[in-house]
Amino acid sequence: MSGRKAVEIKRFGLTQVYVPENEGKTVATVVFVHGLFGHPQRTWTGFKQPETRIAFSSSQVSNLPSRLDQPTGVGSLSVTTDPEEEPEVTNETSSRELSPQRSERPFSSLMDCSQIIGLKAGEVFWPESMLPTVLPEAQILTWRYDADVDAFNTSVGHNNVEQHSTDLLTDIANLLDKLGDQAKPIIFVVHSLGGIVVKEALNIASHSEIERLKSIASATYGISFLGTPHRGSGSATIGKHAYRIARLATKRPNIKLLRSLEKNSDTLKGISNRFRSTQQKWDIKISSFYEDREVRKYFVFHSLIVDNESAQIGHAGEEVSSIPKNHREMTKFTSLEEVGFERVSSQLCRWVKDIRVKSQIKDRSPELEECLSSLENSQTGIRISNVASSYDGTFQWLFDRNAVSFSDWLEEDQSVIGLSRPIFWINGKPGSGKSTLMKFAMRNNRTLELLTRRYHPNTASSRKEPDWMILGFFFHDRGSHVQKSIEGMLQGVLHQLLSQLPDLLPFVYTIYKDLVKSQRNTKLAWTFGALCAAWKAITQQRTVHLYACMFLDALDEHEGDNSRLSKLIYDLLSSADGNIVRIKICVASRKWNIFGEHFGSCPQFAIHEHTTSDIQVYTSERLYEAMASFGEEGRHAFLPKVERLASQVTTKARGVFIWVRIVLDELVKGVRDGTPISLLEEKVTQMPEELSDLYRHTLERIESDYAKESYIMLEIVLCSLSPLPLRTFMNCVSFSRWQKVHKATEAEMIRQLISRSGGLLEIIPTAWAIEATSNESESKDGASDIAIHDPDITGSVVQFIHQTVKDFVAADRSGLGLLLDPSFKAESGYLYLLESGILFGSTWARSLSRSIFEFGFLADSKDSTDVVRLYEAFHLLLGTESGLQSRLNQWLYKEHLQYAHFLDTLRNDDPLLILTAAADLKRLVRYQIEQRWAEVDATSIRSVHLTPPTLLLMVATGKRLSTSSASRESMLNLLLKEGVAVDQSSTAIDSMEQDTWIEIEDKSKNEHKASRTALAWVLRHAPQEHISNEERYSIARLLLENRADPNTLAVPDTCCPDGTSLLQSCVRHYDVEAVRLLLLHEADATYLDEPMPYFQHVFAEALRGETTMSELLREYGTETRRDLGTLNSGARLIIQCGSLIGTGSPDVGRTIGTVWRSCIRNSRIAGKF
Repeated sequence: MSGRKAVEIKRFGLTQVYVPENEGKTVATVVFVHGLFGHPQRTWTGFKQPETRIAFSSSQVSNLPSRLDQPTGVGSLSVTTDPEEEPEVTNETSSRELSPQRSERPFSSLMDCSQIIGLKAGEVFWPESMLPTVLPEAQILTWRYDADVDAFNTSVGHNNVEQHSTDLLTDIANLLDKLGDQAKPIIFVVHSLGGIVVKEALNIASHSEIERLKSIASATYGISFLGTPHRGSGSATIGKHAYRIARLATKRPNIKLLRSLEKNSDTLKGISNRFRSTQQKWDIKISSFYEDREVRKYFVFHSLIVDNESAQIGHAGEEVSSIPKNHREMTKFTSLEEVGFERVSSQLCRWVKDIRVKSQIKDRSPELEECLSSLENSQTGIRISNVASSYDGTFQWLFDRNAVSFSDWLEEDQSVIGLSRPIFWINGKPGSGKSTLMKFAMRNNRTLELLTRRYHPNTASSRKEPDWMILGFFFHDRGSHVQKSIEGMLQGVLHQLLSQLPDLLPFVYTIYKDLVKSQRNTKLAWTFGALCAAWKAITQQRTVHLYACMFLDALDEHEGDNSRLSKLIYDLLSSADGNIVRIKICVASRKWNIFGEHFGSCPQFAIHEHTTSDIQVYTSERLYEAMASFGEEGRHAFLPKVERLASQVTTKARGVFIWVRIVLDELVKGVRDGTPISLLEEKVTQMPEELSDLYRHTLERIESDYAKESYIMLEIVLCSLSPLPLRTFMNCVSFSRWQKVHKATEAEMIRQLISRSGGLLEIIPTAWAIEATSNESESKDGASDIAIHDPDITGSVVQFIHQTVKDFVAADRSGLGLLLDPSFKAESGYLYLLESGILFGSTWARSLSRSIFEFGFLADSKDSTDVVRLYEAFHLLLGTESGLQSRLNQWLYKEHLQYAHFLDTLRNDDPLLILTAAADLKRLVRYQIEQRWAEVDATSIRSVHLTPPTLLLMVATGKRLSTSSASRESMLNLLLKEGVAVDQSSTAIDSMEQDTWIEIEDKSKNEHKASRTALAWVLRHAPQEHISNEERYSIARLLLENRADPNTLAVPDTCCPDGTSLLQSCVRHYDVEAVRLLLLHEADATYLDEPMPYFQHVFAEALRGETTMSELLREYGTETRRDLGTLNSGARLIIQCGSLIGTGSPDVGRTIGTVWRSCIRNSRIAGKF
């Protein structure tokens, strides 16, 4: 089939409705699957018909919510009758956004060209007539199964979900068999029950032993869910009552399907649990759309069939958006400009483009694909996905040239504009909607249209240019390190850029190979230097056209030096020539001085000065929806009052959307509860205008019984190193509050979170929750303590609703306005996290246990932390669980094996002192040492044995167990001042291959075991993994200044046998700086009068072509009076050999051979030496 031939939709199975004219250029296969009561044609068919309008006064019309908007922007309530379905009242919303690709033909011709048999006048089957205009490279099919549940004229199928899924698999497999090598990646577009069927089909395929079925899972690229009840639908049970009519008609309704759709049904849970692993295994892309209009039948039943929560899977990277229609109408589009079609088709276009690019990469070489994969990090794009999409009809002023200059900036030719013009700065108050606006700008097709079109000042024509790419990174202070770092930003935009333009991969491949060679690690970590070099290589090349517009949001949430970030943004532009390489960057931030200094001369606007109408629309809409149960007459009677209330909120918000969101939550509840509008107006008047005051006001209203939990919740979210999975978070709160973990269902946890947080915390889907919870859930006996396969738990994390809430909690140290009991000891969230991580580190808090010393360090750094409670928390490490080894040993062997050998040999709480010192917990270390001295009789001499001998060694050279930026000397100073003996000898086993202390299994290699002082270990001549040379000498200087013995024995190695002094070892290894330090502190140098030491450093200097060591020894009066004339011919020959090596002479090999033979023959040389 090619083009548009007559098509009759099959009663069951697959029907192909469109295939590209050039079938060889097909990129993807799109399969539509209908839902309950659905049909492969009618489900996706819209109907164009006259609208019945309700008249309003002019004042009412000007302020009506957007969903009552007229086509010009303010609206109509329309009553439609679907000829195939029951009458119902629906709400239509027009969109001012453009379609993904504007059709060249008038829309009437699109309807006229449809070749679907049985399509009636005015009906638009959009998968066949509209979608190909924006997705011409996709093969499009629709699939039918019996989902009627009841039927009055025909018999009803009784298949359950699994049986329908098996049928779908069989039909798809047959299709792929027919296509053979021409088979392309599959994208499913599914509605309601169809999404459940597809999920289960992929679950079956993923575990199938039949290869042709299994291949369907690997071939699936993405699924676009429209109103799919992943957690069930409350309306499914309501519908059962209606289906009793079928029984009266002697029909047998298919109750199996209805039961599977019930809220939180076992069927849905099982499918969701299995699909979680299926989606991760095959990296299936997910987008979900939810209805935001109620179904109103017979003017009695008002309900969202599938609410926002149930319509989301909760997987990382899931794109979530609304379609402004009810459940049944959300799949019916009749116009390219319709917002629902634009949102669904835009997502499909992005996926098809990604498929095309990936196929191009695979065609190039596996090496280049590996290079691209090394840059991929799922966390870099999560923030963009989680930012709320713009509300219908808002932010349209962004493209109004009379309002802001954004459109002009997009069109500018940067090659003829001054330095700052390639950058556009969107600034504004905290919480004013900058992130939502940036996402709107990135996703709106007008952005690309304006970038691609360059207007010439003297002509009305415009010319096309190479395709522009949209890149984006949103900094996220409440996320993980990669989400708020420069490295994360560079890695994210580079991956996006190379994914869209794989022709650039060869320019970065050499950098990638160098990284692979240097790191020798299967999990490559891109360094800042490598990322910058890759960007330079891409932007300095002049063979591949590169046009990119980058959106960098929330610069103020960047973790680090914002001046450095701002300069880097300019550096990203520095290599663009404005011809082959063109780059524009739109940045958004609060209007901080640091950003004003760098971007103040750029085109810009303050967002809060332009959002008054947007806030009015959003507020009116939310309040109008709250009156859903009032009936039409009741709502219209309240309309003037709602207008007045919305205007009051808009005025007081002063452009801050987050203020509106919090206030509206309270107002909406009041409207639903029947609170008089006049009382709500008084509430708005009393609401504080400043966000910090509003947050305090919100927390003051929380019941006193919940105040302690509220405080603990806010502290834990504030202090978490990255957002915690919901289950982990609530368990931690429960233990911190009650010293016991109370089990709860997901619904109970969510209710508890909402009631205790005052709405200042939210639950969002993300990637690391899945990873973290999966790791945490495996207990020591292989059992699982929590339902890790529940996507509602594993795929969701808890965070503040906005950065301003985090700022408020972090800055407010006076109880946050909560009604706390005076007896309640408010502790740092770090301490709460530490206690859970220690006690439950082998079960649900495994991810916390990895960071216990980081939590300890951060808690120790806060003066408000009770050091005694901190000590008691860490002391729990020395306890045991169920008769097993101590928690400390479990932690060591899992996280820090290099410490395990040392600490196994120590007694009591010595390991705790060493580890807390290695983590730089200064207050806790001082407390532990003071406790030890207090236990000694006041008349006793302080014994060096009161502290473990390896203490100084670990602090000086061991791995740091926290992110402390303080120098090692600061902890060493503290220890020495507290009386720790500087010359304690400690034993370590050096593998000679790496700077770790581990037990060597082959005892024959254990020949370098020695008891030495910390100074000897610091100046040993082996690679120091954790300290630089500069730190090494600085630590040695500190130890010597505190009277460390400079004549201590060196750590033996292959050049220095046991018994060699430290000075002698440093001379032999030609360590000039170490020798200088030792001589400065009066090390014994008498041994240098012997010929061999003199010869060794002279030989070393001959190799280096320098005399630094000789000059140093002479400076300290230790230079021997012997000269080369006193050495025999063999020694002189060796020195001559060294000279040849130093000059690179080709005679070196021959000379060394001569020297070696001479040494063997002439025993006098050995005797002299």
